[in-house]
Amino acid sequence: MGGVEVDFGALARGLLGGLALFLLGMEMITSSLTAAAGDGLRRVLGAVSRNRVLGALAGAAATAVLQSSSITTVLVVGFTSAGFLTLRGAIPLILGANVGSTVTAQVIAVDITEQALVLVAIGFAARMGARRSRRAEYGGALLGLGLVLLGLRVMSDGMAPLRTAQPFLDLMTANDQLLAGLAIGALFTALVQSSSATTGVVVVLAGQGLVSLPMGIAIVLGANVGTCVTAVLASLGKPTDARRAAAVHVVFNLVGVLAWVGFVDQLAALVERLSPSPGDLATAQQLANAHTLFNVVTSAVFLAGAGPLARFVERLVPDRSQPADPQLATPRHLDPALLGSPVVAMEMARREAARVVRRAHDMVALLLSEDPARRAEGAALDDEVDALHGAIVAYLGDLSVEPLSEDQHRELTGLLEAVNELEQIGDAVAVQLAGKDVPRRVSSTARDGLVALHAHALGWFDEAAAAVVARDPERAAAVIASKARMNDEIRGVAESLAAGLGRAREVGPADYAKAIELVGALRRLHQGARRMARTVSP
Repeated sequence: MGGVEVDFGALARGLLGGLALFLLGMEMITSSLTAAAGDGLRRVLGAVSRNRVLGALAGAAATAVLQSSSITTVLVVGFTSAGFLTLRGAIPLILGANVGSTVTAQVIAVDITEQALVLVAIGFAARMGARRSRRAEYGGALLGLGLVLLGLRVMSDGMAPLRTAQPFLDLMTANDQLLAGLAIGALFTALVQSSSATTGVVVVLAGQGLVSLPMGIAIVLGANVGTCVTAVLASLGKPTDARRAAAVHVVFNLVGVLAWVGFVDQLAALVERLSPSPGDLATAQQLANAHTLFNVVTSAVFLAGAGPLARFVERLVPDRSQPADPQLATPRHLDPALLGSPVVAMEMARREAARVVRRAHDMVALLLSEDPARRAEGAALDDEVDALHGAIVAYLGDLSVEPLSEDQHRELTGLLEAVNELEQIGDAVAVQLAGKDVPRRVSSTARDGLVALHAHALGWFDEAAAAVVARDPERAAAVIASKARMNDEIRGVAESLAAGLGRAREVGPADYAKAIELVGALRRLHQGARRMARTVSP
């Protein structure tokens, strides 16, 4: 070893400490911007997914904002599982996410680390001065960016002594160490679970003159292989759509790396011509450009063949899941792994709430059934309503401790109130089904009135539930405005029953009591529907 002796203890402290700051900053950027912009991203990603080019651009933009292609992929997988996206709609978004991930390398190559402490100070002040608001989330993102840049500066300063470590220089400047570079990139990425971190470290090394351009490109290609491990691990035990989305990510990276690995020298020569300025910073910029070129070209090729890619992935990951028994009250959508992405987790909770709605609907529909066996079956559904309600409440409780914006807190509280209302409706209807018979001796006018009242109450319940699941304020407002109409109808049925009470042939006292109790149950059902609707009304 020539030159000044290297203090490997200090070097390790600089590298690990700087890497920790970098990863912490990336996590803060991701969590803050997901909380602040998650709902908007959901609407945008869903809207543009039908056009491949727009979908790819949206995926790139989302990743550039969130600074994590993994988070974008999680969002896309969640929306696919929730039925907002098809696999073919998700593919362009995933491909675009790989392009968006190159923004990190480009920012690092510009070397604006001198502004790190300024960004930390501004971001901290914004975050502390506006707690639990969108401005606070943007402050958190700014603070995270400052930590990213600070981490890069710490790593850069910590690794500077490697300029004198001849064995390291021999390894990193050797153009024939392609396989070693691929292995280093893959292993380091699998270890830190972030291809952006690997790319950032390599760009910093290039800026210090510690990595040759071909070796840097090989490490970056290896990082694309290493990130496949993260995707596969994240998809284990997940639904078919999640595993297929992960497979798209894996196929893209593996095929892309295999296609480019034989042309590392040519790629290096190309980016040198595109960025001809000499010097270490030029090498860092050339490496960032090579990373961008790899992802843009590969994404464009895959985007052109999105249809065949979807068919290949569908064959590669067949749907072997058994049809779920609709009578089983086991949650299907409450994946704890999605809690870190509140906008996706909330959609999953709503999708689970839709299953509670179906159970409650089936119970309410049987209120006029004269078949004792069917009424007993309907009452038994309350056990499933209770079980799913408990699972949703526990899931939303876990979600409530995640960093949420004010809007997301309101949405969570509203959804919690809605599922509580569903559970109470289920309990009330179960009592009616299990303990009461249908009134049989009533006038035809009163019976027709009961049938119409039941149909309308069930219809408003369905409207309120649909408004909750779809977060539709207009439908919710219509349910809330139905109070006067339903009250008039309830009054008319009660008057018909009272009119027939004195005529024994039309309605008997016992049947009158049963009918009035049924009218009361339908009134409470409608009141519950209006309370549910208020949880999503503006």
